[in-house]
Amino acid sequence: MKLLFINYEFPPLGGGGGRANAQMAKEMAALGHDVLVLTSKFKDLPSQEEKEGYRIVRIPTLRKHKEKCRIYEMAAFMVSSFFHTLKWVRSFRPDRTIAFFTIPCGPSAYLAKLVYKVPYIISLRGGDVPGFMKEQLALYHTLLLPVIRFLWRKALYVVANSEGLKEMASKAERKVPIEMIPNGVDTSLFRLNLSEDEISLQNFNPEKFNILSVGRMTPQKGFDVLLEAMLQLKDKGLPIHLTLVGDGPERKDLETMVRTFGLKHFVSFAGWIEQEGLKNFYAKADLFVLPSLYEGMPNVVLEAMAAGLPVIATDIAGSREIVLEGENGYLVSPGDAQKLAEKIIHLAHKNDLLDTMAKASQRMALDFNWQTVAKGYLELCG
Repeated sequence: MKLLFINYEFPPLGGGGGRANAQMAKEMAALGHDVLVLTSKFKDLPSQEEKEGYRIVRIPTLRKHKEKCRIYEMAAFMVSSFFHTLKWVRSFRPDRTIAFFTIPCGPSAYLAKLVYKVPYIISLRGGDVPGFMKEQLALYHTLLLPVIRFLWRKALYVVANSEGLKEMASKAERKVPIEMIPNGVDTSLFRLNLSEDEISLQNFNPEKFNILSVGRMTPQKGFDVLLEAMLQLKDKGLPIHLTLVGDGPERKDLETMVRTFGLKHFVSFAGWIEQEGLKNFYAKADLFVLPSLYEGMPNVVLEAMAAGLPVIATDIAGSREIVLEGENGYLVSPGDAQKLAEKIIHLAHKNDLLDTMAKASQRMALDFNWQTVAKGYLELCG
């Protein structure tokens, strides 16, 4: 089968949506399918390349940063992808199109259906679903709701990556049945007990309790709440250290918080790290924390679980489905810095519980593999 992916973010650009797309393309190609990914051009990245059995075509856009994409940059991708989608559908002749994110990728998938009768699937990732991050995206979703509903109704299938996101999408459009296929994790890359020669990091002090958090530095991720919790932990005299991996528009504000709170020796910013390098950070950490306000299904939590880390996450859709209270970690209310600090203290003093939760995380991560995800989408493709 010939499959065309349309995604405005693809590694090294963007976050979990792009990484999920890359893994799916790799697995589908390994299963013998002909896969082409249409995505954004960025700086000196090649316009076309072959990678792990599939092709990548990068089209001109206004993208300026790896870690973030502004509304006008999404709009530029959408316009550019209209022309390039038709061009590549005409030459590649795909059997199905899979659009990651309803907006800005869905319209091009619909155009391919309209002109060349190619059915399409929409993969929902979070921000493209009305109700997700409603404080920040309410106006955006209100204006685009008619377009979103239209694109969903014309799709062969609409797929969410968590039960929580599926429920949210179903409320936005009750006439369209929403499928659910969860994210996966590369358990061969992120695994427990990496050998010492596979690990090369200077940021982690074995004398301290090392906490790790990974993600784009945006208000959605709640890193400010984690820093407030770190202030409480510092005041209690605990030998702790937090490493924040990622970048984004909130980084400067977070660095200011660190200076204001006197956390210079307790918090490190590692910047943007490619996925291959992330395994080192997971391997050296004692605990993974994700204080997000909203998530679809967080890839970074699955990665941390595969690497054998206990997880403290917020009690939100997505995280709630993979972090089981008291089994492989704890859930706290979004924005509750005090409760977050209490849970960190609880685990920092209980090595036996950390080990038990670490093994539970790794065992649970085995149920989420990318080959199963790819096969789920292929079944929908027919």
